Amino acid sequence: MTNTLTMEVNGLQLRRTDEGWQYLSEGYATDPDTWCDATSTLGPFSGDGLNHLLDELAAAKAREAELTDTLELYPAQPRVL
Repeated sequence: MTNTLTMEVNGLQLRRTDEGWQYLSEGYATDPDTWCDATSTLGPFSGDGLNHLLDELAAAKAREAELTDTLELYPAQPRVL
């Protein structure tokens, strides 16, 4: 089983697969939820442009989490003026 990158953007669940990014489409009533190709639905970007954009967003979110963890290790010091 592959390790799948997932994230949420404005309430939209996204995942990265070998084929590109997909979003979770919630089924209506008894229809099941399905993963759909994000590159054909989300705009104004499309195709590889959207895949690259979401890759960069995922990397930025991961970097933000890293920096937040690092900052928590070092409590804020009072500034001396």
